[in-house]
Amino acid sequence: STNKLLPPAMAFRNLRRPLAVLRREQRSQYRALSAAAGLAAAGALVGQRNISDSLGLVGCTGTCTQIEKPETHRHRSYEYVRLKNGLQVILASDPNCDKAAAALCVGVGRLHEPKQLPGLAHFCEHMLFLGTKAFPDEAEYKKFVKGHGGKCNAATGDAYTCYAFDIAPGFLSGALDRFSQFFISPLFTPSATEREINAVDSEHSMRITDDGRRSYASLLVDANPKHPLHWGSGNAKSLRDEPLSSGI
Repeated sequence: STNKLLPPAMAFRNLRRPLAVLRREQRSQYRALSAAAGLAAAGALVGQRNISDSLGLVGCTGTCTQIEKPETHRHRSYEYVRLKNGLQVILASDPNCDKAAAALCVGVGRLHEPKQLPGLAHFCEHMLFLGTKAFPDEAEYKKFVKGHGGKCNAATGDAYTCYAFDIAPGFLSGALDRFSQFFISPLFTPSATEREINAVDSEHSMRITDDGRRSYASLLVDANPKHPLHWGSGNAKSLRDEPLSSGI
């Protein structure tokens, strides 16, 4: 049988289980996410037709999964793999590409945070960049990626948070090693916590008049108060002052 999938850019949104970024004690359950990120990016370096075979992966049992692609992508190879933990992965190979890249999207966003702590999901996104047990230097990941011709970023949406980077192909393995640790052992140090609350607050103040944010604010005026939709960019008041006064 043949299953038709969403375009590759959408595939990571369909994770079976969300990464509980709001609960540190649950992170150990999601170690497989880091492996999936590595597999997704490794596909960019594989020039063979069957990417999953070259990586030693097992795809969907008993089905042939076809990924529809436009004619402009005829020189690119895409392959879908569903891991045993239910994670869906898109592997991509482009022999003409001069960069390797990886993205990992987890099914947790603003709608999953408590309304009394707006901005918590966005704050956690920021904190994952600031040191891990394997790479405790807060600047290590960004320094490595930017030092080898790449860039990195992340974005928190209503229902998901996406992390991504690109880098010179020869340094993909090192970047993946640092990237994967985000989802295994982030440090969340007290000093970084305080500084990053200030960083989130500055970002909030700087972008408060953006057209997109004004539009979102207008939507909230008429939103059902019982719906989880809320203003979730976060600032010092919502992430530090009010939680402290409430004893959180």
